[in-house]
Amino acid sequence: MRVPSVFVYIFVAVVIIVSGCAAPPVYYPPVPAERPEYYSAKDYFDGGVRNYRKGEYREALEDFDKAIQLKPDYVEAYYYMGLTHERIGKLNDAERAYIDSIRYDNRYLPSREALGLLLYDRNMFKDAEMQLGVAKSLGSTMPQVFYTLGQINMRENECRKGMAYLKEALRLDPSYPEARIALEDAEEHCQPKAAKPAKTVHPRQEKTFKGGGRAIDPENF
Repeated sequence: MRVPSVFVYIFVAVVIIVSGCAAPPVYYPPVPAERPEYYSAKDYFDGGVRNYRKGEYREALEDFDKAIQLKPDYVEAYYYMGLTHERIGKLNDAERAYIDSIRYDNRYLPSREALGLLLYDRNMFKDAEMQLGVAKSLGSTMPQVFYTLGQINMRENECRKGMAYLKEALRLDPSYPEARIALEDAEEHCQPKAAKPAKTVHPRQEKTFKGGGRAIDPENF
């Protein structure tokens, strides 16, 4: 039996209406990752290092602070706290963190290096030289340490020491452009000045009397 066309039209219209009223797809925003559960100072320290390397400095400082609360003599946590403060421009806080690190371990090389370089950048040259000198005695192989010591000595016209430090920086890193330029400047500054030639002194000649006129007869006196 043939279905009347009117019923076909009604059926199609119902399908279209139902399809148009279908609910749009629902968007579910991604769920933020939950902060891992930390239990020990080491957990917080490791989390802080991860955040520091990702550039999440506020979170890193929170983690290092928690690590230090659980372990007040956590030397590495103070050091990384100093690095993080430097990254966000809090230089006084960075200096205190490095000093605290050294207070608990005065042979901790990374803090000596970092503190010395920070003090140099802040124009505290004598204190910087002391810290970097200790870093050198502890076996530092950081080219920046020797470059900075070279610059400090050149400021004081200590040519021999300054050039030796700059050469050591280049030995450790032959592609260190600042050290190469500084060494070239030092060599030019420190080379002995050419002595000026002495003036030729001619012997003084006494003027002689070249006589003239009539000779005097002694019998006339």
